[in-house]
Amino acid sequence: MSEPLHYRLTDSWSEGGDVLVELTKYHVLRETPCGYWVISDYYHKYAGVFPDWPEKNKRWVPKQGSRYCHSTLKAAVDHYALRKRKEVQHAVYRLAKCREVLRNLQNLNHEALLGDGEQNLGHPHDIVAYLEADPMK
Repeated sequence: MSEPLHYRLTDSWSEGGDVLVELTKYHVLRETPCGYWVISDYYHKYAGVFPDWPEKNKRWVPKQGSRYCHSTLKAAVDHYALRKRKEVQHAVYRLAKCREVLRNLQNLNHEALLGDGEQNLGHPHDIVAYLEADPMK
């Protein structure tokens, strides 16, 4: 019987600017009541040549809760889609925050930040509070 596999999808950019989605297979080294010790297919291939690699590069994966890799390909694809949705949510939030800061910087009174002819930007909390304040108040 072959050893059980786990799967994880990741993405990266190609040199041509295309998105590459890669499937990585993980071999189960040991199973415990709570989870698995796994190693990627890359390190597993060379375990005979470099016997210490499995111990140095193993990863713990719980049976329940948030997992790094999954026992079925469908679960791995579903989790990849969930990670991408969260990534989009975070990116939208960061973009909105940056736009708001830029909007506030346009209304910034640069002279108000200077004190007695010195470049004194004040305490970072004061500047953040100023940038977060609604200039329309």
